[in-house]
Amino acid sequence: MKTTEQLLAALFSIGLLLKALHLQGANMVTALSLTALSCLYFYLGFALFNGIRLRRLFKRDSYTMSTWRIIGSVGAGMALSMVVTGILFKVMHWEGSNVMLTSGLLPLA
Repeated sequence: MKTTEQLLAALFSIGLLLKALHLQGANMVTALSLTALSCLYFYLGFALFNGIRLRRLFKRDSYTMSTWRIIGSVGAGMALSMVVTGILFKVMHWEGSNVMLTSGLLPLA
């Protein structure tokens, strides 16, 4: 999953470069990469932060860590998803970006 995260971050960087050069498709690449990254953090953040591989996601022995660590990583995944969505709104100049960034950064702090 870390390679997926790095690939989506690289696509976001390419989208920003295309946006700076005013080329077509920049908004599409930027929006799709950040939306996919946000969904990755929201749904699979607990596995990503605890080092659980995707093929071991449904195995019982993958969750030997404490319950509080799993709950904390679920909360961190949700907050990080909100921050990534706020970054998307900020880059695309949509309304509500400051609220999303603030509400995502407060739990992460």
